[in-house]
Amino acid sequence: MKKYLCYFAILFVLLSQNIFAQQTESNSSDSAADIKVLFPDSEAKSYVTILCASCHDLTRVLVQQKDYVAWDNTLVRMIGGMVSDEQFDLIVNYLTDHFGPDNTITEFPLNINTLSKPVLLRLPGINDKNADEVLNYIELNGNISSLDEIRQLIETEEDWSALSGLIVAE
Repeated sequence: MKKYLCYFAILFVLLSQNIFAQQTESNSSDSAADIKVLFPDSEAKSYVTILCASCHDLTRVLVQQKDYVAWDNTLVRMIGGMVSDEQFDLIVNYLTDHFGPDNTITEFPLNINTLSKPVLLRLPGINDKNADEVLNYIELNGNISSLDEIRQLIETEEDWSALSGLIVAE
């Protein structure tokens, strides 16, 4: 019971200060391997990254493949009553859309050799053009054995630093 009261108090403070709307972007460059960049932007992203991270490592969410009912059941146990019904629905829909049965992210760090184009596009420094270049490189040359093989595709050192903390070549 004390655990739920603590969560409620934290949630109340966050909501009253409107931190959800600001938190995600302001902290996105705090570490080289900021997993939050793999969570697609939307109104619900900040709810998910803050609420889930209060108890779990976000990799736990990242690799899920739950349908709507499974996410709904999970969230009833985890945050039931902590957010409004509207926010709850927003969160369940976000998780189902991005971490549902069609989620292709099954491990972290991400293996560059197994990523789909939509997942590549979530990564820092990867745009449509160089996502295609990575996929074409793998198709023509086989699996990437070292991240150095794709280093030249990333324009800035900041993007490379963030990207290299999220991916491996296996």
